Amino acid sequence: MRTLLLSTFLLLGLATVAQDHCWIKYSYDAAGNRIKRYWWCGDPTILEHEVDGEPKSDMAKDFGFRVFPNPAKENLQLSSENELSDAELEIVDLQGRSVLSQRVSGTRVDIDVSRFSAGLYSLRLRTDQDEYSTTFSVTH
Repeated sequence: MRTLLLSTFLLLGLATVAQDHCWIKYSYDAAGNRIKRYWWCGDPTILEHEVDGEPKSDMAKDFGFRVFPNPAKENLQLSSENELSDAELEIVDLQGRSVLSQRVSGTRVDIDVSRFSAGLYSLRLRTDQDEYSTTFSVTH
């Protein structure tokens, strides 16, 4: 029975899906009101399907950032295809407590997570026009 379940799991390709990340992106109008929300799971750099009627290629341009390694032990890196200019970065734990809040700029941000307790965290990055959110875990 265990072998049958494992075989089915692998045949359906769920092993690779389980490793993908889920992303939430919000778009804002000039007044700062949220006008659109994107919810998408997968690698934003793979251009295979359409999501909510929009090609992934357009979404890849919108997302354009990556958080790794996941899980992290000491350092977490945020890499962006586009230059960030005074973006707001916030990391919260599962209880909703903010464990890190700072302004970031550039295409690469290194975050020291060695002082974080082991567990799951949410990372939110907000620019002037967009907001990105993903989760990552810390292990020791």
